Amino acid sequence: MKEVFGSGSLLIEVEKEGTLADILTEISHKHGEAFQRKTGRNLNQALKDRFNLFLNGKRIKLPEDLNLQLKDKDEIVILQPVGGGCQLTSMGNRNENHLIPIHNLCLKPL
Repeated sequence: MKEVFGSGSLLIEVEKEGTLADILTEISHKHGEAFQRKTGRNLNQALKDRFNLFLNGKRIKLPEDLNLQLKDKDEIVILQPVGGGCQLTSMGNRNENHLIPIHNLCLKPL
């Protein structure tokens, strides 16, 4: 997201109280073209299909929650889902297990 938006966070101020749809439309107008260029995807569709959205810490479901009324100081967080995982393997004749990262961080279970 930082590569597209130029920052890890955005502050969007609106003149009046609006809905979640109003904010997402504003983000799309300002950043949709850059998102399309860099990812090959439509930003509106990606927000619905590929990202996790939260309003004040509560998960937002799209398109069901598009008409949520926003208030002053509401915070919307858009997160990319964490991908990848780990594969537990055995190395040679040793009995110890090793983790091989598939994408990101791997944690060995206790």
